[in-house]
Amino acid sequence: YIDTQKPWLLAKDPNRTAEVQSVCTQGLNLFRLLVGYLKPVMPQLATDAERFLQSPISHWRNLDTPLLDHLIRGYEALATRLDPKVVSQLVLGGGEPAPAAASAAVEGSPTATPKPEKTAKPKGAAVPAPAEDGAAPAEIELETLMKVDLRVAHVLEATTVDGSDKLLRLRVSLGTGPDGATQERTIFSGIRSAYAPEQLVGRQVVIVSNLKPRKMRFGTSEGMVLAAENGEGGIFVLSPDAGAANGSQVK
Repeated sequence: YIDTQKPWLLAKDPNRTAEVQSVCTQGLNLFRLLVGYLKPVMPQLATDAERFLQSPISHWRNLDTPLLDHLIRGYEALATRLDPKVVSQLVLGGGEPAPAAASAAVEGSPTATPKPEKTAKPKGAAVPAPAEDGAAPAEIELETLMKVDLRVAHVLEATTVDGSDKLLRLRVSLGTGPDGATQERTIFSGIRSAYAPEQLVGRQVVIVSNLKPRKMRFGTSEGMVLAAENGEGGIFVLSPDAGAANGSQVK
């Protein structure tokens, strides 16, 4: 709802102040409903949200009446994004993450100092999280790396995605299959800020071809385009040298 209404854009028009307030009020009340539903399983998040909203949720009946003409506290971050490094540690068999790390990854640590917000990583582009404090990335076994199937793909078509200011819809070819038919994939990639669709058509890219298809509200993404980031928001799609065949494996 908030993404659709985009109150941060409405707020640029001084004549739409009342509309902005209405959208934000609705969003806060929807957030309060979600927090109420999550309270039995995420009590710390609920406690922090109740303090922020200055409205305790002691019973389901508390959610029947929306908050109107109600004073809330100044905003503080209530949760953080899930840390990819914590997920990798679990998936790769590194054991349980440290309690502090798990807490910060899921609900945020109430005693930890929040870190400055960073530019959101684009969905659909492989941008690994940088190691903190200059530490080297966690090592993986060769067998783990071999599970990732990287392929050269040719961009047949690229279009913008209605309802998203970050995504491009790419139709790519992986060459011809054993039956002689062209193997095509649809991939949604968060590279719209760096590339116009016409800049990608006809270009070769490198994709993760064995990534599990991901259903999105715009359609199903059947892979991931590899891209690099310069740390300042710049995105750079990776391409092979001339002569690489479509569908060839990157090793």
